[in-house]
Amino acid sequence: MLNFLLLILALYAILSLVMYQFQHKFIFFPMPLPMDYPFSQFRDFEEVFLEVDSKIKLHALHFKVAEPKGTFLYFHGNTRSLNDWGYAAQDLTDLGYDVLMPDYRTYGKSSGPLTEQGLYEDAQRWYEYLKKEISEKDLLLYGRSLGTGIASHLASKTQARQLILETPYTSMVDMAKLQVGFLPVNLLSRFRFETKKLLPQIDCRIDLIHGTADELIPYQQALDLSSGKAQLHTIENGGHNTLSQFPAFHQILKTILQ
Repeated sequence: MLNFLLLILALYAILSLVMYQFQHKFIFFPMPLPMDYPFSQFRDFEEVFLEVDSKIKLHALHFKVAEPKGTFLYFHGNTRSLNDWGYAAQDLTDLGYDVLMPDYRTYGKSSGPLTEQGLYEDAQRWYEYLKKEISEKDLLLYGRSLGTGIASHLASKTQARQLILETPYTSMVDMAKLQVGFLPVNLLSRFRFETKKLLPQIDCRIDLIHGTADELIPYQQALDLSSGKAQLHTIENGGHNTLSQFPAFHQILKTILQ
């Protein structure tokens, strides 16, 4: 019996160590791209590079319209890269907004080590890049899935005009509990993205968009986030990756951006 208990404790310790050491592998699913990748599937954009240092270079696509109503800084989800995510910009360019959409470190043509603080600093770098040409009153933030935590942190540190969060989560710790709640995830998590704690610190308008059939981030987490000043817009039967397929989604965007 003692040997069995020791075996269980050893397995538990090993699982905890694996989660701590390799948790980025369970959160981020990047798709690197060659530097000469042309993004020929998109129109009316320019590529932008920011060199942080000799080891870190950031890349983004800047989608542009004539006489924009404002500019969105858009933080995408945790999979793939801009060759797939760039299509999402059209939801906003169709409404008359420019969109700057960066790839995270290790995604696409961006490089550098993945850390939570590094992602926050990169978000601020892109914001400062836009501020060189655009007033803060014309800057809006958009977060999708993983990007909702990054966008929320940036909104808490800036005076952006508006924050829109699509399929948001309360925190990465809460998400980890859904998958490996038997482990001490609160102690082990190096990526926390504490959206729920950040929203009360944000001064601008906050809109949440979430589907009731989201199979990845429970709709309940959006309800929890909307308990403060954030306004929740619900899409009945909307899944995690299907919201843009609903006419209601486009109507919501149009309404909240009027």
